[in-house]
Amino acid sequence: MTDACTMSLPEATPWVMRIEAGRLQFAWVEASAAALIDLTLADRIDSLPNRGFFDEQDRRPLFITDPTPLGVPEFDRALEMLAVSKPRSIRSWIWDIGRVVSDTVRARAVAAGLAEEVGKFPSMRGYLRVIDGSRQSFAVDMLNPSQRSPNAVVDPRAGLSST
Repeated sequence: MTDACTMSLPEATPWVMRIEAGRLQFAWVEASAAALIDLTLADRIDSLPNRGFFDEQDRRPLFITDPTPLGVPEFDRALEMLAVSKPRSIRSWIWDIGRVVSDTVRARAVAAGLAEEVGKFPSMRGYLRVIDGSRQSFAVDMLNPSQRSPNAVVDPRAGLSST
């Protein structure tokens, strides 16, 4: 797993979305939305504006602007999926890449010895039991610096998640 300074948004999201002390629910919708945010910030994807009176922002078609892998497994897997399809709505992509993004991040957390799987995935009863709680404080520090020192925020992802 990466260090706190280079943690991906999908990697950090489950740590700040804890169910209770020592448990993380691995919600794939949030992980895939986080991946789309990071891919946008990395200039790998963009969206086509909808036109018309009823412009539904969540239905804007996404497309790849640069298919070059970033070396981050959850992003590279998402880019592979996006590359083999025509532009589709943000809502469609959140559902389509969610499983692969969350599975990739979850597998990395388990392999790194940070958490262990409890229950069946995907399921409402499945969760990760935290083994190394330091990951959570790294994620909270990365995503919520605006609460501590708002004038020092430099990461555009700051504040996207709350504790």
